[in-house]
Amino acid sequence: MTTRIAVLALASGFVLPQVGEAQTRVIPQIGLYVPANSFGEVSDGGFDGAIELGKKESTRAYGLGLEWGGGGFLGFRGNLAYATSSDVPISGVGCGVCSSRSTMMALTGGVVVRPLRLLFIEPYVIGALGVKRYDFSRSQIGEVFLDDRNVRTYQLGVGGELDLGPISGLVEISDYVSERAIQIPGERRQHDFIVSFGIGFGN
Repeated sequence: MTTRIAVLALASGFVLPQVGEAQTRVIPQIGLYVPANSFGEVSDGGFDGAIELGKKESTRAYGLGLEWGGGGFLGFRGNLAYATSSDVPISGVGCGVCSSRSTMMALTGGVVVRPLRLLFIEPYVIGALGVKRYDFSRSQIGEVFLDDRNVRTYQLGVGGELDLGPISGLVEISDYVSERAIQIPGERRQHDFIVSFGIGFGN
């Protein structure tokens, strides 16, 4: 019994410091939002009501991440990304030159994998799942209604982290992949890229 207690205490001594070293960090980010697709065609069911929504313009993006276990090979991150309002060009019957403004917001949670360390730089990859929302400033154009839309999204990202002592600097590129917010025959994926710079606080 005494031997078992001694072994258990020794094992606890190894485990507890590792748990205590697990990092919990807050990561504010700022960058550029770059959509890769147009939104597609919207119709009220009749030919006269068909309009086409073009590709949303690039705009500023902000993000906030909360990461657990960032000091090891595998970490877990919750992330909020927001792309500020920019124009969506609209064309079609009954709308010669029109536009709406749209924002994009994504809330995701997933894993961060750090396979190796190169001197002071630590590359990593992100895989996460969540929801993406598009908000439109104009709800009606002619006879067509534009509804705000929520779609499931996958976040696929790569980045690099520079160790600066009490803080760290991050450069990251993420693609928020989802089903098309507005379905188009032959095109099933919507890609929204965010290139960002961040600072990691905490340990």
